[in-house]
Amino acid sequence: ELAEQLCRLIGDVILLYLPQGSNEARDLEAWLIELAEYGFPIMGAAVGRLYQSSGLVPQIADGIEWGLLGEDAAHVESAATTMPRWVRAEKGLRIPSLPAVLAQRLCERVLMRKSPALATVLDTVAQLIREAAVCIGPAEERMICLGLDKMVEETNPQTLRQRYVEGVVDRVFVAEALFLRARAARLSKALADRLAVRGEESPEAVTRWRRICAEDTLPEVRRAWGD
Repeated sequence: ELAEQLCRLIGDVILLYLPQGSNEARDLEAWLIELAEYGFPIMGAAVGRLYQSSGLVPQIADGIEWGLLGEDAAHVESAATTMPRWVRAEKGLRIPSLPAVLAQRLCERVLMRKSPALATVLDTVAQLIREAAVCIGPAEERMICLGLDKMVEETNPQTLRQRYVEGVVDRVFVAEALFLRARAARLSKALADRLAVRGEESPEAVTRWRRICAEDTLPEVRRAWGD
């Protein structure tokens, strides 16, 4: 956690006052790139420099991919939340596009409903969809739909209650599953809106979530579609 805060301080404050290309700036940027191997959120420091040095792209992308493939919650969250920042920077700074493989890795976690940090992953995918990120293509949309389809039953309150009564899961598991249900509902809404803009019908998985959100017992789920 301390290392992550230090990364942000260097990127958001110190590097802004150092001349581009100076020895001090190069040394700090090299150190931040090395930290990518450990999944730390270096995008705050590096994304603003990508338009000046496209050579940073492979190292930064490797760091994000490393985080998305890992099992450490902090690394997964750092990698996932970095991606929307890159997409936003693409539009304003004319930097290279977010590599498609990173969107694929992110959506694979949705497909597999892979923990840890699944809630953050679901929120990040929804954010990328809302921002019309081109890295979320048809293949990624199919993975999202398959994951959402599985989550209908996996987060079903009645199913969870029965499993709790039977002693199969504990209260923490139930609470986490219900929390994910609301995130999945919001993701389904984001995907439905995107498909509607393209004039396409929603897949069955998304339609199921719309029906769920109309009558679910959880207010967070009912509010996801807002209709």
